[in-house]
Amino acid sequence: MRDPNRIDTVVNALADCWRDFPDLRFGQIIENIASYNKKTESEVWNMEENEWLKCIQKFRDDNKDKYRQP
Repeated sequence: MRDPNRIDTVVNALADCWRDFPDLRFGQIIENIASYNKKTESEVWNMEENEWLKCIQKFRDDNKDKYRQP
């Protein structure tokens, strides 16, 4: 069984990220974050949570000046 604590970890990371970029719609932020994975769109289905966390952090780091509110 997978560790159920991973759910809060990923969801909280996503929520923190989304708060930094509130003008993005849900689908936009998910697509943008997923694009940081080198896998194809169809492989997003199989991304592990640790991959999502890395992508979320990379998206935040790379876009802090582009989307973030002052």
